[in-house]
Amino acid sequence: RNIALFSARSSAPRSAINRSRRSSSQSSPDQQIRQKDGEARASVKKNVKRHEGNSHQKPTFHGADLKTQLDYARNGHAVLRGLLDPRLVQEQLRPCLLKHAQEEELHAWRQKVEVVLGPKVAESCKTAIACRLRLEKHFGGDGPAPLPFLQYFNNWQKLPQIADLVHSETLARTASQLLDVPTVRLYQDSLFWKRVGDGVTPWHADARMAPFDTSNMITFWIPLQSLQPHDSALVFCSKSHSDFALPYWNPLPKDDGNDGDQQEDSEWFHLEERYSHGGSIPDDEDDSMVDYLPLKVGDVTVHSGWTLHCADAAGEQDRVALAVTYVDGRAPVRRDAVALAKTNKGQGDNEDAWSYRNWVDKVPPMKRNFRHKLVPLVWPPNPSKQTNTRQSTQRRRKAQ
Repeated sequence: RNIALFSARSSAPRSAINRSRRSSSQSSPDQQIRQKDGEARASVKKNVKRHEGNSHQKPTFHGADLKTQLDYARNGHAVLRGLLDPRLVQEQLRPCLLKHAQEEELHAWRQKVEVVLGPKVAESCKTAIACRLRLEKHFGGDGPAPLPFLQYFNNWQKLPQIADLVHSETLARTASQLLDVPTVRLYQDSLFWKRVGDGVTPWHADARMAPFDTSNMITFWIPLQSLQPHDSALVFCSKSHSDFALPYWNPLPKDDGNDGDQQEDSEWFHLEERYSHGGSIPDDEDDSMVDYLPLKVGDVTVHSGWTLHCADAAGEQDRVALAVTYVDGRAPVRRDAVALAKTNKGQGDNEDAWSYRNWVDKVPPMKRNFRHKLVPLVWPPNPSKQTNTRQSTQRRRKAQ
């Protein structure tokens, strides 16, 4: 089984589709979010993009403009140009995340082994090399295992800089605005390290991997470097988040090596045809597939948990991005989530099990407005709890 929701037999995104480029030249200043960081951490407050004008004027949170809100609601994705100050990304987020990723490399490899071969095999791998060899043996190739990326979950729990960011008004309040919900819960952050040689990330929907029963889930995808049109970024299927007919009438294909012809006929292997306009409009006007390239440092894309998306293979350099995911504060945990986290048996996909395994069995299933420190409510803000979160994160970091 390839390490993604859909089979690797799906064609590579770049060669299979014509994508609409939403270039930075199309973005006007009133489409950027400039804000204060309010009562959140000082390190983020002094690095977020500030409102232009009097330097002594208190920065104001402007939120996503109406066009961005409409794009997100209609298409299931949008871009926020200049949401973060490039200095924050380059001088704080990227250095601490890369250092942390190098320290936690074995855990990232074990997570991939568990998804493919199960928890017992993952536990038996004592080194990253051992993990890689097990995967190569499983896939039966002479070269590297066909991984789409290495993934590092919940960095905010160990890195104060990331804790600042995920609790900030910049992200949390914007999530509330785009989801159109009064309260927002932090689900997770994930560092995606797509290394040179890593393969495509096949089409998938994030919400299938999360333990929540909700339609209100949003991910902020933050590239930690500038990306040009030839680089690997997320490619979104516009309006796929509202395509209830696809999963209702078309069961997900089983990647078990059987019924190959039947699976190839599945609608899941013809997404480009399903969502494109079929040549009825010029290619440069077809926005059914969008990647928003080029992306500058500080640009952020957002997408719904049910929006289908993919990514090309890595180019000539590693691509590193941080994804921060929020859900409706009232979203309950599904009844099958504990079984999925512990035994890989459930309705959803198990790729996020490492992210929520430490808390999901502590929360009553289908209870709304539950409380747990590992999935905190971040909007509206609670200043005292935010301070406690930062202090506990710093203590954990020092203890290591």
